Amino acid sequence: MAATLAQSAAYKTKRANDMVAQLHLDDPDARVPPALSSADEAEMANSRMEAVGAHAGACLVERLATDRPRTKDTLERVKFVCKELWTTVWDKQIDNLRTNHRGVFVLQDNHFRPLLGVRDAPVYVAQQLAYATGIIQGALRRLGVAASVHADASAMPQCAFHVRVAT
Repeated sequence: MAATLAQSAAYKTKRANDMVAQLHLDDPDARVPPALSSADEAEMANSRMEAVGAHAGACLVERLATDRPRTKDTLERVKFVCKELWTTVWDKQIDNLRTNHRGVFVLQDNHFRPLLGVRDAPVYVAQQLAYATGIIQGALRRLGVAASVHADASAMPQCAFHVRVAT
């Protein structure tokens, strides 16, 4: 899937750059946006991977939570993601969940399986982290928690997901 998204992003980048070139040919004095770079292309692929993860996370948590009573506690909802959803997706629970009880949670996975053995492929790492970030964000959104999620994988295969709940 990552290769397909990369090809799609490359195609969209080429189309956008062709449009910019055509606009510049039609009116050289017009204010046209700059051409997209390969960094923009990678960012497009990562954002699409995050969107795919958000959709998957929302659908999975909806299916997993059908037999459970809804809880109003944000901590319980985050625990549900750490235990049930993570086990469904990656066959293990989150290793560590920390919170400051003010809307910030840190979910830590000491052996995040998608990152095992890919130290030399930073593009793949970024896409896998974007997918996992999307899964968490989509699941929490479906559970009624508006949050932003950021991933940190400075010591691979260990990674941490920082969840900041919107108040």
